[in-house]
Amino acid sequence: MKKCLFCGVLIYPVLAFALMENPKSLAHLDLELPFRCTSATSDEGEGIASAVALSNLDFTVRLPAQTGLLPRFRVNGFSFSNKTVDVAVADLLKEADIKVVADEGKYTTLSAKDLKGELSAVLEELMKQGNLFYTYQADSKTLFLNHKAKAIVQVPKNKFVMMAVLDALNGGHFDPLAINWDKFQIVLTLTRPELEKVQELMGSMLKEKYLLGVQVKLYDIYSQNSKVHWQNILNRFGTRKISILQNGLVGQALTLISPTNEEDFLTAMQGDFSSQYVASGKVVVPSGWRTRFNFNQCAPQMSYPDLSLSLRTSIKKKNEAQTVLTLDSSSGEIVSFDIMNNLDQKVMIVGVPIPNQKNKELMMSLQFQFIQLIRKGEQKND
Repeated sequence: MKKCLFCGVLIYPVLAFALMENPKSLAHLDLELPFRCTSATSDEGEGIASAVALSNLDFTVRLPAQTGLLPRFRVNGFSFSNKTVDVAVADLLKEADIKVVADEGKYTTLSAKDLKGELSAVLEELMKQGNLFYTYQADSKTLFLNHKAKAIVQVPKNKFVMMAVLDALNGGHFDPLAINWDKFQIVLTLTRPELEKVQELMGSMLKEKYLLGVQVKLYDIYSQNSKVHWQNILNRFGTRKISILQNGLVGQALTLISPTNEEDFLTAMQGDFSSQYVASGKVVVPSGWRTRFNFNQCAPQMSYPDLSLSLRTSIKKKNEAQTVLTLDSSSGEIVSFDIMNNLDQKVMIVGVPIPNQKNKELMMSLQFQFIQLIRKGEQKND
């Protein structure tokens, strides 16, 4: 009689968890959407404050506290040549009988001569040179080396300031692990160069007096006949309502004279183009930093989900800024403009073609508004 090798044994299917993805019901789940995204009928600049009062200047980045303190040792004349940082650290800590556990990854090769000082200070210098972090467990006398560390970014309790930091992080391709809108904290996993970049951002925000708020709207527009020409539309709209016409590689940027209404521009298009609203949202840009707005954040069902707008601005004074705006996708840059904008100006980007679609173009409107950051003892500028 043959033995039944698997009798009474339950066989469960093995799931390939590594290949699993979130269900569509979780796509674009985001607590900031009601604040960031606006409707097609929203008024110009709705929801963007002209000034915000900062109750504190809590722009900080902190790493988790160590679970134990390193022994108080003084290093006298520690030298090494052409050693990877993990090996050099193990040699440094050998006398203190501390075990070193290094994570996977490539370690920088360094040389050093006659290092002196407190053990913690010497170790921190090696961490900076090797772009590493460490955690120390005193109970097991074990030091762990890591290429990345979890950092908590603290922002003053204001949504516009929080958005400015988030938009700048997005522009730098930082992907937060978590965003706490109650405590106004952002959790990131960073390399040491990335940590220094985020610290630089926080340092500049600490000094910032103005932010640039931008209300963005995106439209699909469809030509009604083969003889459509934008000059006819501008003539109907009124060329005296436009202060600047700027050429791009494709498309053109029209700076409208305040207080021109966007609805008047859409009306002037009728007969030549029909327009379909796609998405709109707010972006807050710190001076000197590149920010990014992903349109599908406010329109998950749009037909080109990888379309995004990046902005980099230099605020010259309280009512004037120079802004480079770029419309791009995963395939690369579509169009870019360098615009000098004043307070409450609107810019229309027109004539942006869509590949393989002859009768369809993209149109985008941008309403610029300055946000003054008021510290204690300061007053709002008129």
